[in-house]
Amino acid sequence: MSAHPGVPLLVDAVAKLGFRERSELLFTRDFASYEGWLGFNTATRRGTTGEMLIHPIVGVRYGDVEEWVARVGNKKLRPYSPPTFSEPLRYLVPIENRQDWVLNGGPSDSSAVADFSWALDAHGLRFMEDMGDLRLVAAKLGKNAANDQNAAYRWPVALLLTGQTDDALRAVRTVRSTLEGRGDDAAEELRKYLMRLEADIRSQF
Repeated sequence: MSAHPGVPLLVDAVAKLGFRERSELLFTRDFASYEGWLGFNTATRRGTTGEMLIHPIVGVRYGDVEEWVARVGNKKLRPYSPPTFSEPLRYLVPIENRQDWVLNGGPSDSSAVADFSWALDAHGLRFMEDMGDLRLVAAKLGKNAANDQNAAYRWPVALLLTGQTDDALRAVRTVRSTLEGRGDDAAEELRKYLMRLEADIRSQF
């Protein structure tokens, strides 16, 4: 990905907004008690040569939430990924201002990166600042938990860490109910996680 000639412009624009590159096209920005998170999905257009569409994902990462999820899930804690909650930057931009961000290695890259930088500054950073309230993050996770496995793991923990112990236990039960009838490996792993999390909560609170 980074071999594309338009990528250095992108990386420079992100750095000017206070982000640090942690790995290839993954960036974080420090806030008081959490990190702003920025990652890129990329795609090429069918039938084109040298064009790369960029799909920025903006989010927040709460270290205490991620530590709980990793510990209870018996997983190694990764330092910068995944985000605790995230959204595509495109969906945060007013619909009348949305456009595809395409890098093709030519003069138009500067314009595409400038528009992306505006969107990140005007809307992505505001989103990250708004998500500085973990209670709001918990509410967002709850709306996605039925269909998003990452949210399902994090929703009860976010509730717990905001002092909502009873709501966290109810969230465990709610997520467990969404797994009824599923026997796939992902569902089984989540069931085991929820069982350990519930026991952890009851033993400590």
